Amino acid sequence: MTPSTQERYRRLLRWYPKAWRTENEDVVLGTLLDVADGRGGIGPSVRERWSVIVHGLGTRMDVRAALGASLVGLLLAAVAGGLAVWGTEPVAKSGLSWLPPLLTVCAIPVLAAFGLIAIARQRGIVSPPRAIVAVVLSFAALSLAFVASQAWGLAFDLADEGEAPTGLAAAFAAIFIAAWLTGAAAIAAFLGAVLARSGVPVGFALVVAAVCGAIAAPVVGVSLLSPTVSTIAVAGVAVLSLALLRPRRDAAPVSSATAPVPVRTLRLARGLAIIGLAGGLLGIAYAVTGASWSPGATDGTEAMAHGITVSVLAGIPLLGAFVVVGSARRGTSAVIWGPPALLAASLCAIAAAYVHAPSWSAMAPALAVSAALGGAALAWWLAARLRGPAVARIVTAALLGLGYASFLGTMLAPMVAFFVPIAAFFCAIWGARAAAPRLSARGAGEGPIEA
Repeated sequence: MTPSTQERYRRLLRWYPKAWRTENEDVVLGTLLDVADGRGGIGPSVRERWSVIVHGLGTRMDVRAALGASLVGLLLAAVAGGLAVWGTEPVAKSGLSWLPPLLTVCAIPVLAAFGLIAIARQRGIVSPPRAIVAVVLSFAALSLAFVASQAWGLAFDLADEGEAPTGLAAAFAAIFIAAWLTGAAAIAAFLGAVLARSGVPVGFALVVAAVCGAIAAPVVGVSLLSPTVSTIAVAGVAVLSLALLRPRRDAAPVSSATAPVPVRTLRLARGLAIIGLAGGLLGIAYAVTGASWSPGATDGTEAMAHGITVSVLAGIPLLGAFVVVGSARRGTSAVIWGPPALLAASLCAIAAAYVHAPSWSAMAPALAVSAALGGAALAWWLAARLRGPAVARIVTAALLGLGYASFLGTMLAPMVAFFVPIAAFFCAIWGARAAAPRLSARGAGEGPIEA
């Protein structure tokens, strides 16, 4: 065997990651050279090339690759969310109306699918070749889904103008079916491998995977038209891949020790929760009935805005309840009171926005501030609690907070008013149940409030 032949095989093995080559290259190279010598060849055959390329690329799909893909997906999700909330009109005027669907239907889901498949590959759930097949099919299916969404939009516009569909619009049905079949194949390829690895007979696994793929593919495709679904999917992959990464050896472990909460602190937290509950219920009652009796509400829209303002502000005492309990358990560090303080400021911004309801132009600045504060609170809270290396935790938390601020922070603002009384009710019940078993203990009520 000539040195040039050995070098050809060695170059081919570079498709594998460096860590794999360090451990396995010499053994695999020797086997490949023996096979080539036996057939009288002077280099890799076409079959060997494709096998090494597919296995090598599949082996490169690991948790780190999943985290990198999901972080890029989170950044794109923030862009898509910002366009959905703040950039609808500019995007339409600039002729870039295809950009948001490209992000939410194709780009972000492809990155999420890649991350999920990469995690499954490293965990041994799917083989490297099956992982590559699943990624390629996912990319093809989601690309076709994007084209189908554009074809449907063109067909809808033409129908609205009373014209017959032509060109891409006329091909909508064919493109949709192609996307459906390809998506079903992608899901079946992945799910079939998972079922086969779990011990399910191969034939039965293929049937189940095919049926599930045929049912799930159109549901997934249609749901991706909303930025929320793709954002949640890529966020889940990011958190999962981060949790599977090993932290640095020199990283200080996060303390999970908690101290018992004094009864007086529980009483204070329960009192704050009850105040939040009362305020939230008052706000909802005013929103529903205020137009009929309040001189400050001229109509139902104004009453709804005033009620939302009251109910949102009622969330501040509820946040105080979480702070006093958290401080009693883990101390008064900034991680305990910082995120709730930002959330309280976010609630104040929401309340300020709804003073100007229903004028969107007047509400938008305060809602933007609220979303930014809420995203910062989420990022701070997650950075201290996510698992994984410190830098990866901070970057992931920051991108998750950015994604929340760009879309969900604005969309969820009116829902906060209805969430506050529910959360306050359960917090008050928990405080009462936590304190009750200890009230009869001797000296249980003695001691300072730890807050």
